[in-house]
Amino acid sequence: MRDADARRAAIVVGLFVVLFGVRFALEDPTYIGVTFLLVLPTVLAALWFGVRGGVAVAATAAVAFFVVERLDPSMEAELHTVVWATVVRLGALALVAVFVARLFARQLALVRELDEAEAVREALRPAVVVPRPDLELAAHYVPAEQGVGGDFFLTAEGPRGSTVLLVGDVVGKGVQAARRAVFVRTSLVTFAPFEDDPARLLRLANAALIDRAGTSVDYVTAACVVHRPADATFAWAIAGHPPPLRLEDGSPLDAAGAAQPLGLEVELDVVSATAPLGDASGVLLYTDGITDARDLAAGRFGEERLRSLVAAHGRESAAALVEHLRAALVEYAPAGGDDVCLLAARNRAAVGSADGR
Repeated sequence: MRDADARRAAIVVGLFVVLFGVRFALEDPTYIGVTFLLVLPTVLAALWFGVRGGVAVAATAAVAFFVVERLDPSMEAELHTVVWATVVRLGALALVAVFVARLFARQLALVRELDEAEAVREALRPAVVVPRPDLELAAHYVPAEQGVGGDFFLTAEGPRGSTVLLVGDVVGKGVQAARRAVFVRTSLVTFAPFEDDPARLLRLANAALIDRAGTSVDYVTAACVVHRPADATFAWAIAGHPPPLRLEDGSPLDAAGAAQPLGLEVELDVVSATAPLGDASGVLLYTDGITDARDLAAGRFGEERLRSLVAAHGRESAAALVEHLRAALVEYAPAGGDDVCLLAARNRAAVGSADGR
């Protein structure tokens, strides 16, 4: 037994003995009054040692009173009366022990979950988007509940000066979904410096996820875009996720090679597509939290509304575009709903040419 547990046990035993001795100081002890005296050590035992500790004290108290009342010549109660009183006393104290222990355990679990949620939230939300020399980047992330959610984004340095951009969405909300999001993003951060093919990055993340947790219906959707300044191209791959939108006109990138989400099957049949920077000076990656946002009167925010906003503001800076989308979403569905994640990336050369017009 640890020193702390030994001290706590000594406190419970000492308090029990003292309060039990009070019984002899009472001129006319009632069953209710005597039972009440033993609530305090029962509660302490339940808090410190759980249900078993609390029930053990309750049982000890009931047995001790039974023995004393049978041996005390001043007690003239019949045996069945003493037995009934003992059962009532034991039941009352045991119920207190179970209630207190479970309530305390629930509170501890809540505290741990909140602590974990804070840690997960910090892991999912870097203080700033990682800056890249050839791209102008901006992001917006709002979890649905408790500061954590299943949406996540990634900006990381890839090989040969490339930049890996990714937005993902885990089925579900809260801490469980956020754990999977942290794992997938951490895996991609590990792979990104060595791989600039978005399809291979998604296959690696799928393999890592299944190796950790096996196949599961708690799947993860993702859209990965890699900016390659060496050959002036964007490459992308999609796994069960909405395709990124071109900033020039709001049109979606080709999703012909899209695959099912991560975590469903061992083999992820996904391929990459590539376009020169002239065809897409920038992209918006997003989760369906924005398109699925609902206004009670008008229904979903919808893909068409999002594409129209991107077409209208896509030639502005990445930060300005993200702010326009954020404000439009808040105005449309002020109550919020699902997790929302946006990541806009613009070629800095395109920004310069747009500013010069």
